[in-house]
Amino acid sequence: MNLTDVKHTLRAARIEKNASLMLLVFSGALAAPGRPRWTAVLAAAVATLLGSMLVTQLNQLTDAAIDLGEKRRITADFLRNRKASWRVVQSELLGLVLALTAVWTLATWTTLVGVCAFLTFSTLYSYNFLSASPVERRWKAHWFTHALAFCGAYLSLWIAGFATRSVSEARAVVPWFLVASASDYLVYLVETGLDRHEESRARMQTLA
Repeated sequence: MNLTDVKHTLRAARIEKNASLMLLVFSGALAAPGRPRWTAVLAAAVATLLGSMLVTQLNQLTDAAIDLGEKRRITADFLRNRKASWRVVQSELLGLVLALTAVWTLATWTTLVGVCAFLTFSTLYSYNFLSASPVERRWKAHWFTHALAFCGAYLSLWIAGFATRSVSEARAVVPWFLVASASDYLVYLVETGLDRHEESRARMQTLA
């Protein structure tokens, strides 16, 4: 395994894109009363980043048949040396387990559940493990589950961040976080409108 193989695998993880998800955890923590527990917040944010990297790599594989242009080249580079790519993915998985362990140790159960809920929604978006046809029925293929996956994932991160400081008041802020999550989703739809031709060609019924 060389640095080029590592670069290709990490490129498929879209780190620059997924790093923004960490901001939702930090925003949730800052919205909570009192001083944030920064070690717990950082652990939740790192788990979010590593989990989103893994899910994005999974999405590269499940979208391989419909991706065009630059996305197709990224997937091809990702799969060029599968043994090396798998080693990098294993390192990411180990990092995720360690980060989740840190969340369990430093934060509340609500924060851990929030991060795990984010990972669940994100995985269902790319690979519906609840279905006998996990790729064909992945949640990104239909407008309702597409929206549910994104809003559910965003809401989970808001709550995960908030719960690092306050659990008792979390219920009161859920409606506000839901509005914020819906707003984030609308921004995402605008930004990803360029993918609509690929998704239409694959007969996906999304709102993008």
